[in-house]
Amino acid sequence: MRDPFGALREGSSAENPPPRFVLELYRRLEREFGTLTPNARAGTQPVTGSITRVHAAAPCLVVPDIAAAIDFYETAFGAVGVERHRLPDGSLVYAAFRLGAARFGVAEEDPPWNRSPGSLGGSAVPIDLDVDDADAFVDRAVGEGAEILIPVADHTYGRGGRLADPFGHLWIVSSPVKKTP
Repeated sequence: MRDPFGALREGSSAENPPPRFVLELYRRLEREFGTLTPNARAGTQPVTGSITRVHAAAPCLVVPDIAAAIDFYETAFGAVGVERHRLPDGSLVYAAFRLGAARFGVAEEDPPWNRSPGSLGGSAVPIDLDVDDADAFVDRAVGEGAEILIPVADHTYGRGGRLADPFGHLWIVSSPVKKTP
């Protein structure tokens, strides 16, 4: 392997080193110290002061009835349960799902810590879903209790529409435009 520090001797500056050099340097630092900034993986400059990397981010949807939410997301969206958390009394307070490559969770409403869209007067955060067939996905979700907010139609970015699930969470469902022969 070529020594990445040689890149600094080849006319680049310390203020603006080549992205490949930065990436290799952070890989070496990660091996040595176990830390790496998230941007270093993309070969860009690190965020000043960042000492750890983010492994994942997943929304946690707060719902008034966690059992009903589990049933809805598994049936309507095809989500696969991967984790459940219970209190010592056995009551379920959190469940995590995989939806394709994405992960999300649901938690039982517990004001003032966890509040659902119903108790807040609506949801401020729509969640984007890229699916193979937006029409089929929306039809199945509506059949299980979701509400169409914007019907599925062709757009410049693809075919998509918007839903509200029975718990007030918003979903933007999109798929590529189907090409006709």
